[in-house]
Amino acid sequence: MKKRALWKDTLREIRKSFSRFFSIFAIVAIGVAFFAGVRVSAPVMKNTADHYYDNYNLMDLTIMSTIGMTSDDVEAIRDVDGVEGVYGSHSMDVLYTDNNQQQVYKLMSYPMNAKQTDKDYINQLRLIDGRLPQNENECVVEYSNLNGTDTRLGKTITFTSGSDDPLEDSLKNTEYKVVGIVTMPYYLSYELGSSSIGNGTIDHYAMIPDTNFTSEYYTEVYVTIEGAKAPNSYTDAYFDIIDPKTTTITALGEDRAALRFDEIKEEALKEVEKGRKEYEENKVKFETEIKNAKQELEDAKEELILGQANLHAESSIAESTIQQKEQELQQVEQLLTQLESKYDEARVYYDTQQQKWDENSEDLQKQIDEARANISKIDEQIAEVEQQLQDPNLTDLEKTLLEEKKKTLETTRTYAEPTLNMLEQQMSTMEETLVQAKTQMDEMNAQILTAQQQVETGRQQLADAKEMLSQQSETAQQQITSGKAEIKAGEAEIEKQEKDGAAKLQEAKEELDRAEEDINNMETPSWYVLDRNSHYSYMDYGSAADRMSAIAKIFPLFFFLVAALVCLTTMTRMVDEQRQEIGTLKALGYSKIDIAMKYIVYAAIASVFGGIFGAVLGMVIFPTVIFNAWNIMYTLPEVQLYADIGLAVLAIGLVSCITVLSAFAAVYKELVETPALLMRPKAPKNGKKILIERIPFIWERFSFIYKVTARNIFRYKKRFLMTVIGISGCTALLLAGFGIRDSISEIAIRQYGELFKFDISMSYSSDATVSQKEEDLDALKNESIVEDATAMALYHGFYDDEGEDQGIDIYVPTDVENFSDFVSLIDPSSEETIKLNDEGAVISEKLAKDKGLEEGDTIEVDNGDGVKREVKIAGITENYVGHILYMTPTYYKSVYHKTAQNTAIFALLDDSADSQALANQFMQKDTIDSVSIYSDLADTFQDMISSLNIVVVVLTISAGLLAFVVLYNLTNVNISERLREIATIKVLGFYDKEVSAYVYRENIFLTLIGSLTGLLLGIVLHHLIMSLAELDTVMFGRNIEPFSFAISVVITMLFAIIVNLVMYRKLKNIPMVESLKSVE
Repeated sequence: MKKRALWKDTLREIRKSFSRFFSIFAIVAIGVAFFAGVRVSAPVMKNTADHYYDNYNLMDLTIMSTIGMTSDDVEAIRDVDGVEGVYGSHSMDVLYTDNNQQQVYKLMSYPMNAKQTDKDYINQLRLIDGRLPQNENECVVEYSNLNGTDTRLGKTITFTSGSDDPLEDSLKNTEYKVVGIVTMPYYLSYELGSSSIGNGTIDHYAMIPDTNFTSEYYTEVYVTIEGAKAPNSYTDAYFDIIDPKTTTITALGEDRAALRFDEIKEEALKEVEKGRKEYEENKVKFETEIKNAKQELEDAKEELILGQANLHAESSIAESTIQQKEQELQQVEQLLTQLESKYDEARVYYDTQQQKWDENSEDLQKQIDEARANISKIDEQIAEVEQQLQDPNLTDLEKTLLEEKKKTLETTRTYAEPTLNMLEQQMSTMEETLVQAKTQMDEMNAQILTAQQQVETGRQQLADAKEMLSQQSETAQQQITSGKAEIKAGEAEIEKQEKDGAAKLQEAKEELDRAEEDINNMETPSWYVLDRNSHYSYMDYGSAADRMSAIAKIFPLFFFLVAALVCLTTMTRMVDEQRQEIGTLKALGYSKIDIAMKYIVYAAIASVFGGIFGAVLGMVIFPTVIFNAWNIMYTLPEVQLYADIGLAVLAIGLVSCITVLSAFAAVYKELVETPALLMRPKAPKNGKKILIERIPFIWERFSFIYKVTARNIFRYKKRFLMTVIGISGCTALLLAGFGIRDSISEIAIRQYGELFKFDISMSYSSDATVSQKEEDLDALKNESIVEDATAMALYHGFYDDEGEDQGIDIYVPTDVENFSDFVSLIDPSSEETIKLNDEGAVISEKLAKDKGLEEGDTIEVDNGDGVKREVKIAGITENYVGHILYMTPTYYKSVYHKTAQNTAIFALLDDSADSQALANQFMQKDTIDSVSIYSDLADTFQDMISSLNIVVVVLTISAGLLAFVVLYNLTNVNISERLREIATIKVLGFYDKEVSAYVYRENIFLTLIGSLTGLLLGIVLHHLIMSLAELDTVMFGRNIEPFSFAISVVITMLFAIIVNLVMYRKLKNIPMVESLKSVE
């Protein structure tokens, strides 16, 4: 009966103090949700991936050989006991150019007619859109959620070779129509690996029917093992099945590889010898061509000299002819001058005669007319006299008189006629003189016209001669100038061909020497039998899940510690309130265990129900959020959630033990006292000076209210500790979340703005000559928007990382002195600039950390030729994206026995430059394969990491819940403890807002102290998360911006204000009558 009564009392207590019960319930639910949810996330991630592997038949083993795999090798592997499926695969790296961007594609073979149930159909495709290939000229490409809507579906893409070998030698088709978008378990990660062509990184993969590959050797052979799908592939049980088969196939490979080794080595040496013969033939041919070209150039020079001599001779003859014509013209001009002078004299004479004519002709004519008239009159008179004489009636006197008159008239006429004749003669003479003068003048004028015509003709002939001479001279000079230019161009072309040819011959000789050295040093080949531990995507995803496991060990500690403090504070207050009840129960004979069970059960019920709620909620929300957050880097189907009952029980049990122990600790110290003491009010603690009171110049400046607040804050140590720890955890979570965003967003700015200073890079085509490369560099430098440009060798090599090749970029600048204008090499510890030297190479910080390398150490690096050579480390530089090795040309040649050939151009542009237009312009050149705009790369990187904002949201929500529960519990306990005090100050006339400020002031100060403490804790937490979440090829920063510190504190304070507003009603409803209640 007694125990039943206590059970009922416990249930009543839950209803009565539900807010207290809820605070324990909430903090336990949050703690268990975090613990179970985050802890189960890693198994959920691995379980989801394992289901994907099993459903799409991911290979268990990958077998490769340096000498390739044959069909006989495949059949031999198939005969191994326990082997379930075998598929001989072809693969190769090719190039595809899209929108001026050269991309590296991994082409992999696909068994076109295979069914999904076929055991030999390994690494099956998961169709996202479209269909699988049905013809040889069709392909599917990988799905990518990083690039938005995939526009490749339906396109026809043309692949090209990234080496000197034509792609047609390896593939039947080079053009394929994209008919589907797929994913496959072989490539979970968007990190598809490294390549020795293009930009050094595989950007995409494409699956084509295996009948397209012409080689009789397989690149790799994929194998599945019987029974391997049963266990999770991330467990030891899986590898217990795989390891024996790995050993068996490895032994098989040693036997089969040895059979072909001597034959292959002999063939390789024959190829080298054949290459040397071709080299000598090409060398002789090259030298002959250069010699012939030089001889042709000398012949052209002689022809040019002869042409110059002929031009000089012809010019001399033409000039002599012109001089003769000038003399003849001069004589004609002199004759013309004389004629003109005579003409002027004749003109003057004519004008004089004309003037005389004009002056005398009229008078003379008048005199002639008068003389003629006079003679005519005399003739008439004579005729009249003669007529009168005929008259017979005339007397002799009359007759005599008439005859006298006739004689007189005849005499007069005789004198008149000479006068007339003289006048007429004078008139005729004047007229003849005028006519002669006119005739003479006309003749002179005709002579002048003839002379003028001769002068004009002479001048025209002279001008024509001069023009002809000028044209002939100009034409001849142009021919000479053109000849000189052609000779100069020919000399430049010969020099260019000689330079290019010598470079190619040197490169060919170095390659032959290296090939012969490698063949002579070749060890007996063996098969490389690689399990999933050597597969990047499998290991990368597994390490991501393991990082979540590591984070799961840290995060829940905050919540469990706060849960213990909340429970201890809550139960302590509950025990203090029911002190008299406990005394009464002891007096009535209840045992200590019975009494303690009431409080233990109270805490246990809150813990169990809160734990169950938190476990259910946490195992759904957190794995889903975490899986989706990681899935921005991976291609997986939907998350496969499952209930880990064991983990849930562990979490609930662990948190229940914490709360039960806290409850027991709270009640135990009361149970040891006697009933009489318990029935009396608990004596208040002795007043003590707090630390700040011992500093008078500060304490004296406090008002009474603030002194009370300060004493209350430091009087209740457990409450103070609980609040500071809880709030510091809240602020730490916020700061860690914002710090993650700061650190990751800083990468693009730091990498592509401060370390990589160049704005654009252009890759040369593999067949570009040295001269063409120099011309392209000069052309780029001459662009108005280009501030500076340089060429350098960029090789995409490999280094060994626990048995697997990882990509590394090797930069060999031509201009070592000015290399710092394009790339900043900064020592991460001293922040000093590093200079390249011929004593060693500079490696990136991330690689040095991963491999544990320091200055003076060595690392084996393959420059893309397939042979790893030791490189000495002379320095370590700050770098965030990718693994990089910087070397001088001299040191590169000393390591790889090969002269570095420029493969790319890097340029600095004006701030206002149109980089895309420049890219389009240079992509028109046959010598440029691709152009990379680094501002675009930075934007792409920023877009990718923006998805991590969900992590900040989750941490903010978690921090808010933590702060709310802690502050809610604090305020609730604070009000419960001080009901009479609060009621008393209300009686004394304090308004509701003043009462609220009196209580909330403590909360605000405690929140501020906790926030400042949380900033320090957040820095530690941020560094821990960054080190655990770091990717293989990306190094995260460790910086936190000042704004993040400020906003973390502001948000925490905002949570405190929200809680205060929630509790305001409870404060307002405290009745004043509480102050009149007896203490007893």
